Formats: sequence, structure tokens, C-alpha cells
Amino acid sequence: MESITKAAADKSYLYTFQQDYDAYAQSLFNIGKKKESLSYIRKAYEKSDQKNTRVNLTYSKILNSLKMHDEALPIRENLVRDGKATPELKSILQR
Repeated sequence: MESITKAAADKSYLYTFQQDYDAYAQSLFNIGKKKESLSYIRKAYEKSDQKNTRVNLTYSKILNSLKMHDEALPIRENLVRDGKATPELKSILQR
């Protein structure tokens, strides 16, 4: 039986943390608590080293909805550059 390494356990924990905070932020956003959702998605974004596409998309969407365009723009540009942009995000960038 293989044992899990500490590094693998830490990576799994961080991924789960990001996904849980992303889901909670999206739930808050969907019920109109946009400012509160921002604090959760920002934590997930920071923990992900900006490399989790799902978190990046959610963070960009929430920032955009709060009219924080200057902060959202680099995230959006990176998503497009990396080929990870959704049709919704591409539409926002074309405006």
C-alpha cells in the first residue's frame, strides 16, 4: 500500500480549499451578496497562485460585477492568453 506524501496531501488540501471557497463565493454571488463573495474568491485566488482556471474565471466575473475593471483586466487577459476564456468572458472583453 502506498502512503501519501506530505507534499501530495498539502496539494490536495489547497485544491480542495480553492474549490470550496470558489463554490461558496459563487453561491453568495448568485444570491446577490457580491461584496461578501469577493472576500472568499480573493482568498481562493491568492491560495491558487493564480493558476486555477475555475477560480480565475469566478474572480474575474465577481470583480467585473463590482465594477473593479482595473483589477479584473489582467486576470481576463491571462485567461484569454492561456486559451481558458469562456465565451462570456470573451464577450466582456470585446466591449
